Amino acid sequence: MVLYQPSYTPVDDVCRTSPHPKKQTQQQQETRDFFRAFFSLSDFHWQGFLSSRLTFLQLIAFGLSLFANCNNAARVNLVVKGIPGLVTMLARLSSTLQMQDGPPKVTLRGPREEVGTAAVGVSTAKNLVES
Repeated sequence: MVLYQPSYTPVDDVCRTSPHPKKQTQQQQETRDFFRAFFSLSDFHWQGFLSSRLTFLQLIAFGLSLFANCNNAARVNLVVKGIPGLVTMLARLSSTLQMQDGPPKVTLRGPREEVGTAAVGVSTAKNLVES
């Protein structure tokens, strides 16, 4: 049994075994076109995407490869359906990256008495070691 043939995709089996191949809806065809392009990518890209092992730059290469492998109808769907999600994701990401007063400042928080007590404890321990 051959596991991978360049002209074969798992979607082809679904298309052939459909009980009513002529009664495909537009959405079913769009889904099949997408998955046909997805599984035509290199194993590295689609397996890496599904297992979340791709770096940021590899994700960009994955997206460009997927876009290049799609037919024109699937490209239009990727753009139309992907742009709103991309805008939302970038908006949420930008709000987390905004820094009002520069990088966060590290401060020692807590009552001054606790800091003084800790300092006394350190100096007492130092005196015990020296004597």
